[in-house]
Amino acid sequence: MADSLRDYLAATEAAGPLLAHAALLRKLAAVYRRVVPGHLADSSRVANYRAQSRTLVVLAETGAVAAKLRQMAPSVATELTRNGYDCTTVHVRVQARSAVFGVVGSPPCGRPLSPSACDRLRALSESLPPSPLRAALESLLQRAIRQE
Repeated sequence: MADSLRDYLAATEAAGPLLAHAALLRKLAAVYRRVVPGHLADSSRVANYRAQSRTLVVLAETGAVAAKLRQMAPSVATELTRNGYDCTTVHVRVQARSAVFGVVGSPPCGRPLSPSACDRLRALSESLPPSPLRAALESLLQRAIRQE
């Protein structure tokens, strides 16, 4: 079904070029992730490629990441060219993570607290006077109980 839908969309006049451009962006993003150091690649993404101006557009999460990527732009363009993509310029823009990267708030913790950790945190919480720290520990323990 997916292949027949892909074939159908590729055959239509409007969707064909769009699918081709999306495939090109996926390939460029793969090369980009190999060329750029991991921490910078994790904090940025390929947004577009303008074939007419031979420009790769990259969105960075923060100004600091954008500044470093701008310094690396000539070498990134050179590496893309070595990998068969006609790229002479890398244009870096800053765009907030929540708007572009799909993150709203902090990601949930993947591992629940162990029973011994819960016991120790409960003992610590009970030993504290009423305070924001005690309230935070109690909230953490309540979430840990709901996750189990």
